[in-house]
Amino acid sequence: MRTVSDKLHRFWHLARAAEGFLRARERLGYPPTHLWIEPTNGCNLKCIHCPTGIGLERERGSIDFALVEKLIAEAQSFQPLVYFHLGGESLLHPRLPEMIRLAGASGLPTAMFTNGTLLDRRRGELLLESGLQWLGISFDGLDAATYERIRRGASFERVLGNVVDFLALRRERGSRTPYTYMSVVDLSADGGDQLRSAWDATRTRLREAGLDHLELAAPHTWAGLALDAPDAAPPRPPTRCPAPWSGLAILWNGTAVPCCIDIEGRLPVGDLNHSTIEEVWNGPALAELRRAFLTGRWEALPQVCRECHVPREPTWAGIPVKAWIELKEELLGVG
Repeated sequence: MRTVSDKLHRFWHLARAAEGFLRARERLGYPPTHLWIEPTNGCNLKCIHCPTGIGLERERGSIDFALVEKLIAEAQSFQPLVYFHLGGESLLHPRLPEMIRLAGASGLPTAMFTNGTLLDRRRGELLLESGLQWLGISFDGLDAATYERIRRGASFERVLGNVVDFLALRRERGSRTPYTYMSVVDLSADGGDQLRSAWDATRTRLREAGLDHLELAAPHTWAGLALDAPDAAPPRPPTRCPAPWSGLAILWNGTAVPCCIDIEGRLPVGDLNHSTIEEVWNGPALAELRRAFLTGRWEALPQVCRECHVPREPTWAGIPVKAWIELKEELLGVG
């Protein structure tokens, strides 16, 4: 469990990142606040709205544990929030619990998303023992028919059962963590009262099981890769994206990209096998990307940025509303 000192340190780190973003700096005097480390880009499903399910162009593989050790050792001094997921199903990596445990032992807060299909009792116990602090469940569709049409290869009832059983296991152990939430993308056609009734029953079941948070999320374009969601991007003019000022994503092979949306690796900004996090963070590639955003010349940005939904999301005080919500949940949502 994080101490008050841990939370204050984290808040100060995030405040410095917000200042760097609002002051429009190209070179940053603080390290990244978030890291995404990709255990694998392999997946056991073929979801119709996901680039991985549709078919990634980049090579499939799993991260070497030695690279994870290197990244965590470098990050220990600045304690970013580490997400152990990116372009695949993280539970496919046999050493995932070890990665999470190592990060936690180094003082790093940890989080991950899963599709829930592999969340059986054995893996649930390993996650609880690892010290994972946030667990997100990706779940699309409000009823079984829609869910199984979208998440090809998954069973609506089996995944729901896995989540309910995991929450029961957490309760048996008397643990408050991982803070467990479910993100549901509604890609169903209008089903009227019958669909709403089915969803209400599912929501009640999850809440009674002890789910900490449930959100209905809008679909997004995955930077133009999600071909089955053409209307996903909100119809708003683009603004400056906060990603190059806040986080760094590392693909399984060590390639660094500016954010977690670039799961195809279209915009490499460094190689963490041969460089440090700090060298990439303030290196020429990321500085140039920040400069491109600061000029306001949208057409000059890389395609992966132009086609992304994030710069079109609502903002408050110049910062995306979603970032404020995530900050509240991170600092207050779990001990």
